[in-house]
Amino acid sequence: MAFSDHLGEDISCRNCNLQFFIVGADVNPKQITHDLRLQPTTAYAKGDEFKSKSGVRKRVRGKWCLNSEKLLNSTSPERHAKAMLKLLVPKKEVITRYLVEPSIRVGISVWWEGVAEHGGFTFSSKTLNQLSELCNEIDFFFISSESENDRSKLLTIERIGSG
Repeated sequence: MAFSDHLGEDISCRNCNLQFFIVGADVNPKQITHDLRLQPTTAYAKGDEFKSKSGVRKRVRGKWCLNSEKLLNSTSPERHAKAMLKLLVPKKEVITRYLVEPSIRVGISVWWEGVAEHGGFTFSSKTLNQLSELCNEIDFFFISSESENDRSKLLTIERIGSG
């Protein structure tokens, strides 16, 4: 059994996902979709219009994004990462062409929402290394929105763990 097999569902996590993104003024989302042969979760080009609270605005850069939320239902960042790697590693040669473009950022965002005020997660070193080979940056976002139900769930866990 590999170490990463121990990184299963996380009871302290309400929700998590990974996003692989390519962003920049010169990003052409249709070209990226063609090159990667993957359908993005979100994509838009520089100059595309969108509605905001202040009215209709134009995008200042293009973006192509693939989110792991649609790939699996899991509270394990490791499992989300492995699902993304399964899609992206075979496309590494194509992704590398975007990595070397100075006007383009290629990154991965990791979103982790805990059920308590404090928390965190673990990636296996192998998984983190594979992710880092596909991007210029990895961003981590920790969100906490503790509810009364979450507090009672954690107290039950603490009682079980200490009993």
